[in-house]
Amino acid sequence: MFDLFVIIISTALVNNLFLEHALGAETMENFSRRLDVAASLSLSLIILLPPACLLAYLLQHGLLQASGLHILRLPSFVIMIFLLMAVLGRLSAYLPARLQASMTDLFPLAGVNTAVFGALLLMLENTYSITAAIFFGLGSALGFALVLLLLTGIRSRLEVVDVPAPFQGLPITLISAGIMSLAFMGLVGLAQG
Repeated sequence: MFDLFVIIISTALVNNLFLEHALGAETMENFSRRLDVAASLSLSLIILLPPACLLAYLLQHGLLQASGLHILRLPSFVIMIFLLMAVLGRLSAYLPARLQASMTDLFPLAGVNTAVFGALLLMLENTYSITAAIFFGLGSALGFALVLLLLTGIRSRLEVVDVPAPFQGLPITLISAGIMSLAFMGLVGLAQG
């Protein structure tokens, strides 16, 4: 159980998808302007990524590796994610109306996010067990959500201060992400079990 906790902490804080691997950078730039949109996208990723990691593990180890079809890994992951989004979209009908509307709008954006595909490939690269794959997906989604919400808060604070003209927009966002990455690097020894 402690190993699963270490996987969540490690993927959320130390090996963060955005700060460590630069996955989902376009999402960070485009969806970190409003807190409600960032929160909805974060929730979409938290719902989407753990079952996606589970299905990717089963698909890779159960079908592709057994039949020697490694070359079909990426296309099969794309199809699997779109099918998973369709199933989760149907299941979102049971959520409250406000949450359902935000999930329906942002599930397609979460599904084509490079962080999702990157998380699946990183999970398979680390050859986790099936249980650890689910926790890896959860930790990756929580870490991505944490950074997205923090970056949204930083950007809202930067709107009211006088930022020099050459640094406005994307440059100050990248500088903020770099400083955040340095802060997260201080947590490297935290997840060693």
